[in-house]
Amino acid sequence: MDQQRLTQISIFDELLRRVRDRAVLCACVLVLLTLVSYVPALDGGFVFDDSMYLTGDARMGTAAGLVEIWTEVAGPDYRHQYYPLTSTAFWLQHQVFGDRPVGYHLVNVLLHALNAVLLWRLLRYLGVPAAWLAAAVFAVHPVHVQSVAWISELKNVLSTAFFLSSALLLVRYLGLGGSEDDGRWRRWPVYGVAVALFVCALLSKTATSLLPVALVLVVWWKRGRVDRRSLLAAAPLAVLGAGFVLMTVYLESSHGGAQGAVFGQTWVERVLIAGRALWFYAGKLVWPAELVFIYPRWTIDASAWWQYVYPLAAVALFGSLWVVRERTGRGPLTAVAYFAVAVVPLAFVNVAFTRYSYVADHWQYWASMGLIALVVGGTAFGWTRWRPSWAPPWSAAPASVLVLVVLSGLTWRRSLVYESPMTLWGDTVARNPDAWAAHGSLGIALAAQGRYDEAISHYLRALVLRPEDADAHNNFGDALQAMGRLEEAIVHYRWALRNDADFAVAHYNLANALRQSGDPEDALRHYRQALRIDPGYVKAHNNFGTALLERGRLAQAAAHFQRAISLDPGHAGARYNLGIARYRQGRIAEAARQFEAALAIDPDFAGARANLAHVMQASAQGAGGS
Repeated sequence: MDQQRLTQISIFDELLRRVRDRAVLCACVLVLLTLVSYVPALDGGFVFDDSMYLTGDARMGTAAGLVEIWTEVAGPDYRHQYYPLTSTAFWLQHQVFGDRPVGYHLVNVLLHALNAVLLWRLLRYLGVPAAWLAAAVFAVHPVHVQSVAWISELKNVLSTAFFLSSALLLVRYLGLGGSEDDGRWRRWPVYGVAVALFVCALLSKTATSLLPVALVLVVWWKRGRVDRRSLLAAAPLAVLGAGFVLMTVYLESSHGGAQGAVFGQTWVERVLIAGRALWFYAGKLVWPAELVFIYPRWTIDASAWWQYVYPLAAVALFGSLWVVRERTGRGPLTAVAYFAVAVVPLAFVNVAFTRYSYVADHWQYWASMGLIALVVGGTAFGWTRWRPSWAPPWSAAPASVLVLVVLSGLTWRRSLVYESPMTLWGDTVARNPDAWAAHGSLGIALAAQGRYDEAISHYLRALVLRPEDADAHNNFGDALQAMGRLEEAIVHYRWALRNDADFAVAHYNLANALRQSGDPEDALRHYRQALRIDPGYVKAHNNFGTALLERGRLAQAAAHFQRAISLDPGHAGARYNLGIARYRQGRIAEAARQFEAALAIDPDFAGARANLAHVMQASAQGAGGS
């Protein structure tokens, strides 16, 4: 090979190395920018339903629990959403982090940073101007704090990582990158990996089912038509997505709490909700002020003419973008259509969270990518095309940096709200005083600190806003019981059960209060009811067993203690109680084993230590006497 040819290859390799080095540097800056913006989130705790998915989920602690995560759908430990890959990620994290929230927060932040990098690569491949800046805005936009700082929303950031990875392979497989296309990507194994990643996205969160629609939109944007190869590529994805959506809708409606009159909107009302939500989300992206964990729930009135302005304005916008597509290009219409496809369907399905509000920041995590790319890319394109002659090419850089600094600062400040349940619900109540669920949750946080009078004031406010709120009545009862006001507590537990007869926790709490007030038979009845509704209720098994033990029904008591232990092997109290039952049955050796097991779990368990010494002494005396 001649020297000139070797020189050309050397120059090419050097240029390729520099491009790669620059890509790595850009990715590292995106990750660093994300980490800096979310530093306060790392100090956050568990909030809202984090306990349901982590600290309160017995499956997280056992290998059998990992199997149940994949095999159990709508069973006794079902958590109202079948997202087994997300639950598996929680299971793995639980083995490493236990009940320390910092590790979970770090994983969420790193996944969000990864999503920003993947979005940058996808936009760059598709030729979107200022792709890196768009990805950076996505990384630090405060509207995403709910998806990142709320541990339970691992399902958002994890599913998006699979979503974007699949999208990257699909656009390469279809050759949508122009000069960057490489024939190596247009092979079936690439498509197979893309489908596998899409399935992983669906197993993490079903909302990622919008990928095939997004793919068709991108094909139309780049080519002006949707060819047969693209349709064939999208069709299996659409079938998979539809299957997961139908399953999720069924589970939400039948087992997830998305039931009752609060979900009884007509189709016309749902159209009004969808139109309003579209503009609401766009507004929060453009001007991210007054972000709230629970937004006010709109009053939807099909007889009010002004409520039709929102959907009609959306139709007018789409019509305008269609008319001017030859002059502006198909990009704006594609971006807005993607945004709409990502948020509008939520108005037409029953989701448990909509009992609180029709909109939530975490519901536009995927949708935001479309509008961010449009606004940032469109601004960059316009500046490049119409930049004044006196302005240097880099003159837009200071403005870009300023935007990122401002957004990063807003994200930092918003992340502080997720420090604890107290800060989260205090902020929510301050911004949305009519959020009944926030008042109830703030009451729980105050009660946990022993501030019962303040807690009761928020429970009362929740009941004024929503008199049928069984949770508020139950929590009100808890506060009263902690204050020693048993009779009043019993009244509120009964009110909770009038509003929700299958409220297992209220049955359990009422049973405890009745037992304390001297009504053991009624207490036993409510323990039975709690366990009929929730056979895996560990505390109910343990306390039911204790109540039976007090009545001298030793065999039945022991059976419930054993059930509690089988459900939660680390329950020291149940082992201690089983030891008491076995001792009274004359089974001294087994009693000693249970007291030893309780001490192994909790070395400071004074009762177990005292009783172990007692049974050992009794055993020694028995042996000496014989």
